[in-house]
Amino acid sequence: MRTAEQYWSPHTSDHLPFDANLISIIYENELLENLFMQKKVILLEFSQYFEHYLWPNFCAEQANNHYIMSIVIMLNEKFRERIPVWRSIIERPTQFPAFFNKVLHLALEIKEITFLERSAVIAFLVNCFNSVEIDIVRSEVVKIVSLSMWSNLLPTQREDLFQANPKLRKIWNKLEAKQALQSAEEQKSLTFQQTFMWNLLQNFRNTLADVDNESEGYFSVLSIKFICLFRLESLT
Repeated sequence: MRTAEQYWSPHTSDHLPFDANLISIIYENELLENLFMQKKVILLEFSQYFEHYLWPNFCAEQANNHYIMSIVIMLNEKFRERIPVWRSIIERPTQFPAFFNKVLHLALEIKEITFLERSAVIAFLVNCFNSVEIDIVRSEVVKIVSLSMWSNLLPTQREDLFQANPKLRKIWNKLEAKQALQSAEEQKSLTFQQTFMWNLLQNFRNTLADVDNESEGYFSVLSIKFICLFRLESLT
């Protein structure tokens, strides 16, 4: 792959300077246009695209959706091939929380990405949930599945749960007290984390409703695949 030799291959030297636009070009022309064809992804994985170009140059403040999705696709491929996934991230961990947060936001931006991309994001999140033995991954995953998720319940529902589990009421009260001391920006971030799973499920329900609505006419095969993936991964 000539581009790899010019920009990141560990087997060549005198690489050209990093170009963020190149990531978008590769994503659009090699990955998305080919519907994430396995052959194309394997070639990029073989060239060590993630290890030597995507992750070393990643900056969350500047990364666009193409950049985020490129990393998602490459990490999913590593999981598929059952090869070490997290080594490069562990060696350069500072950007991972911001990257993971970007992935969460992307998962809910259903008007910004296709069903194919949504399926890849869901698969990546499931892979993260299956990697909680990795400290840096676990630290991010627990933020969206903690007790604070109960903020999505009706007060009466929470009260029933507290009566059945009195110790959880004390934990809940401590969480609320801690949140009250946070800045507006911190509270905004926490609210997003608390409501993420709820909003993700709502998006899934809306997709199901669109499929069931015969008046909508033809519904893409990719949307059906997304629904199947979401349901299967949710059961595993």
